[in-house]
Amino acid sequence: MTTPDQSGETTAPRRSSILRAVVPRILLYATLCATVVVSLTDVGSLWTRSPETPPAHSGADETAAVTGAPADRGWPQLRGPTYDGHSTEADLADSWPAAGPPILWTREIGHGFSGFAAGGTRVYTQTQSLTAQKVVALDADTGRTVWEHAYGWPYQAAGMFPGPRATPTYAGGRIYFTAPSGLIGCLDDTAGGRVVWTVNVVEHFKGRGATFGYACSPVVEDGKVVLPVGGPSASVVALDADTGATRWASGDAPASYCSALPITFRGRPQVVAFLQNSLAGFDLPTGRLLWEQPYARGFDEHAAAPLYREPYLRVMQAYRAGSDLY
Repeated sequence: MTTPDQSGETTAPRRSSILRAVVPRILLYATLCATVVVSLTDVGSLWTRSPETPPAHSGADETAAVTGAPADRGWPQLRGPTYDGHSTEADLADSWPAAGPPILWTREIGHGFSGFAAGGTRVYTQTQSLTAQKVVALDADTGRTVWEHAYGWPYQAAGMFPGPRATPTYAGGRIYFTAPSGLIGCLDDTAGGRVVWTVNVVEHFKGRGATFGYACSPVVEDGKVVLPVGGPSASVVALDADTGATRWASGDAPASYCSALPITFRGRPQVVAFLQNSLAGFDLPTGRLLWEQPYARGFDEHAAAPLYREPYLRVMQAYRAGSDLY
């Protein structure tokens, strides 16, 4: 039974209408508050590069991290020190226990498709959180964050493939990284990830071919950072490793998604790039186009970098198109 008020209306229907109006607002505000709380746990990364003080190292460890001595280089880039995914590590176990090898540490780091590079006593990767894309340096023994550098807002946060696509490179105490936007950066590992230089190669060279996000990992050779870009007169570019200035730019074909591959053929250093519709070789010192092999149009999302063992160059194509050996 309902009770009439002074206006002659009943109070129960009025309460019901008030509840229908108020409850959705309460739920909306609660959701917004929860989102803000979660965001605040990470939003500091947008303006800080060093959330934790780097751990103290012994003199030998610190020297190795700074100089990048060959014995401590470990795994300096996506495919290791020889660009072929091959490790020369000795005395590996012939078999593992049934439960697998002992786990030293695990941790969550966020979204993305970046692998790991290793140098000195640290490992490096790229990741994406709720509020930022980051380069992260971790202590190899503990997994603890040594430093992190936020370089941009999340990439395709609500998409099917959110986050960075490339793997950072360790060279001479510095970390080189690429972002899906085409941003290339150099960070000083010995100074907590301090920015040395950045340049957006897609914007600067009018890059083409990376519709799904720039994915080429940096290749650091002979004081140069070599990258496929796909711009006019800039299929492949070489930036100065110390300053980010352009050392050379060459070729006119659009790029694709796989990293450049340094090779030496008959004593001559080259850079091989699998571009959108061709395979090309460039002189490493000068950038001069040495040769180019056209590929059929239609399957142009090449993501697997070639493999090389002199004199053989092997190229893997996309969409079950097979491979070619030159």
